[in-house]
Amino acid sequence: MSEQNKNNNENNNNNKNNRKKREFILNKDVDAQSVENILMEIIEINRIDSEKEKEDENYVREPIKVIVNSYGGVCHDGIALAGVIDSSETPVYTYIYGKAMSMGFYIFASGHRRFAHPMATFMFHDTAFGIHAKTQGVEEYLKQAISLRTRMNEFLLSVTNLPKEKMEEAIKYQIDWYLTPHEAIEYGLADELIKSTRNRNK
Repeated sequence: MSEQNKNNNENNNNNKNNRKKREFILNKDVDAQSVENILMEIIEINRIDSEKEKEDENYVREPIKVIVNSYGGVCHDGIALAGVIDSSETPVYTYIYGKAMSMGFYIFASGHRRFAHPMATFMFHDTAFGIHAKTQGVEEYLKQAISLRTRMNEFLLSVTNLPKEKMEEAIKYQIDWYLTPHEAIEYGLADELIKSTRNRNK
């Protein structure tokens, strides 16, 4: 291979990295399979961006966009994605146009900047855990489940202004707490409403 062709290939690879997909949608129930690609891509984008910063001190990380449209799902898998989003050095913006419920609620909240369409629906409720333990292990399993729920809700409180008493009420009485996008803005769950570009004066 000629030196020129080699350089062209390297440039093409660099261009592919620069154009790496940065928009994802979670539109299924939350489980290991549905979050895997998004999780791994965010990690890979961070790796690429870190390399670019070393090469160019003026390099600016382009935000990653994650659309959340989920009723929720497996708690531990959702936490994994929310944790990766929260700890990402490259900004991750989360969007909701339809629904962010249960575990989807936490994933949306983990975004560095959060956008909500006026017709979207949010829902918070107590976390549900399946019992995967022998009889003598149930007590320990429940202890760990309560500990995890506490940490998850502490995370929500750290990234929003959601009223703690409302969250505790939903948990205590097993209530599905629905929020409108305007309430999400009020409680610091969303940062900005997605505005229509249509001309409504017609």
